[in-house]
Amino acid sequence: MAAPEAFGKFALVLLEEELAPSVGELAGGLARLLGRVRFDVLNAIKRNPHVPFEDLAEPQAAEAVKLLADAGARAAAVPAERLPAFPKVFTVHKAVPADAGLTVQTDYVGTLQELPWDQVAALSAATLAEGRAPAPDEPRGPSVGGQLAKLALGVAIGIPVIPSFGPRRPAPGPAPRAPEPYEVLALAPFGAAVEMRFRADMLDYACLGGRMTGNSGVNFRAFAGEVLRSAGSARVSPAARALAEGGSPPPMGADQFARYNRWLKLLASEGL
Repeated sequence: MAAPEAFGKFALVLLEEELAPSVGELAGGLARLLGRVRFDVLNAIKRNPHVPFEDLAEPQAAEAVKLLADAGARAAAVPAERLPAFPKVFTVHKAVPADAGLTVQTDYVGTLQELPWDQVAALSAATLAEGRAPAPDEPRGPSVGGQLAKLALGVAIGIPVIPSFGPRRPAPGPAPRAPEPYEVLALAPFGAAVEMRFRADMLDYACLGGRMTGNSGVNFRAFAGEVLRSAGSARVSPAARALAEGGSPPPMGADQFARYNRWLKLLASEGL
């Protein structure tokens, strides 16, 4: 659901993967039109190049679309309340493509759910590096499972046991290792604020049958190709097409990927 302040406002939505004119050429004109500082306009476009503004009055948005069109960039003014919400992201561990749809399992013991192919709004891909891998000698606090076991013991014997979630000792030694980058295919369905992500290093490839190899990279590209062929009406990013054809998706930050996927789903939902 859109935030209350979104009603009556319009978003400026770019319709191409990349701006045709340079950002510098557009920033000055947009700043004058919107009554903003050029530096702020540059930052807005840099942070979210596809939906840089979500708080414009309707006349401002219409004039901005015209300004961009005169500069050779396609854009649209969309009511801000129609922008998709940022979704809850699920990592899919098991997926089975079939004629009718894609059956997915979003955790190791979860129930399988089927998504019809015509309900796939958008597909995108990227190479992400996020999260944090602990160093080998880094101290760790007691596990959540251990804390729950202590609480259960206290209930059983009638003596409260207060769990401690703090570290066992101060953190010395080496700095944390940088997280390993991983390839991901993201699927956004119509009608739900969720996003399914298929990680190359975490997906069960048994669905490929005799085509499965011992190489997860090869398997991942075969899986992506099958999904793209089946979801024929979905909006597909160039990176996802490249992945399905054997290429490697470009590196992206987690926030950048989330904003890109929201934009792609907006294009699919609004028919832009």
